[in-house]
Amino acid sequence: VQRTGPTYAELNKPVIPNEYAEATWTDGKVSTERAIWDKINPSQFSKIGTFEVQGTVHGQKVTQKVIVQA
Repeated sequence: VQRTGPTYAELNKPVIPNEYAEATWTDGKVSTERAIWDKINPSQFSKIGTFEVQGTVHGQKVTQKVIVQA
């Protein structure tokens, strides 16, 4: 039997809520900058727990914590 539709994990893939992130610079200024998040592996959100998603904001590496709940 071949799968014909998306898996449970594919249907329940988390969405990082913002394409933008609040950035605090070394001079203390705060601005809203575009965030580009790395692809999330389905195995990361197929079970309850936490994991981190890596991304880039203004050329700087950033991390976002993701919480998977039942």
